[in-house]
Amino acid sequence: MGAVLATLATLIILVLGGAFAVPYLVDWNDYRDVFQAQASRLIGRNVDVRGDVSLTILPVPQITFQNVRIANETGSFDTAIAQVQSFDMMLSLPALLTGAVEASSISLVKPVLRLSIDENGQGNWRDLGMRDNGQIG
Repeated sequence: MGAVLATLATLIILVLGGAFAVPYLVDWNDYRDVFQAQASRLIGRNVDVRGDVSLTILPVPQITFQNVRIANETGSFDTAIAQVQSFDMMLSLPALLTGAVEASSISLVKPVLRLSIDENGQGNWRDLGMRDNGQIG
């Protein structure tokens, strides 16, 4: 019985140690293109992460993107429709354990929105969240 408890305790320590260590051993900037592609797909506009990407697992799963821009209608980042100095998203651990990504909170540091209405009365944000087939989501 003592050997089983010792093995279980060792296993728990290794898992927790790995959860603390792995995020620091991986350079999340290497996955910037993946994050940008997924965000672009969800938003319906090109997303550019110009700064660092970081991820922590414990005590709360959190991903942070620095210097993020969302392209304007023409695809330009020079006059991006939105930009933030930092985008922080805390993730739901129970959702992650089921394979889903669910934000429990989102924080934007120094957000800038450039919203405009054209001569036809159409807002430059009207297609945000639209997929290629014109459907939302």
